[in-house]
Amino acid sequence: MGAFEYVLITEELARAWMSVASIIARGNGLGGGFTAAQRREYLPRMARGEFLGAAALSEPDAGSDLANVSCKATRDGDGWMLNGTKTWCTFADGADFISVLARTKQPSDPRRRHEGISQFLVLKERGKFPPGLTDRRFARSATSAGRRGAALRQFQAAGGRVARPRARGPRRGQGILRRRQRA
Repeated sequence: MGAFEYVLITEELARAWMSVASIIARGNGLGGGFTAAQRREYLPRMARGEFLGAAALSEPDAGSDLANVSCKATRDGDGWMLNGTKTWCTFADGADFISVLARTKQPSDPRRRHEGISQFLVLKERGKFPPGLTDRRFARSATSAGRRGAALRQFQAAGGRVARPRARGPRRGQGILRRRQRA
């Protein structure tokens, strides 16, 4: 199926029920940014529907401006510590992992805000959040139009060491570029 057919099918599904359309879109681009070892480990399980994901991109003060992300990731031994708030995370409670966009360093120039942003793969158990992440479901009034069937979550990473999040791919600091290349 080509890109046109993919968009056409997703659009038609969204006309009837946005939550159903989000199911087909959920896997879009999740294979990007992985190392070869991560692709071998995760992609077959994703294709079989055994390893479901969610994306944590938006923030209260950044919205959809991904270059304005303020959630920070700092090295902590062999892992990373996440600090910040993520909003509009569809299906985060039912996912096996969350792909989190976080800042690993400040940009070298204010005009290059996209620098220093990395993607992290946070593995989790379905129905639970790992230590260091607290979550809440948005109230019904905060759900976006037509998305009543998709649980929207907000979570806070407050200085807790997240259970060994894995950087996605070999190029730390280029997470936003990989997301743009897939758009």
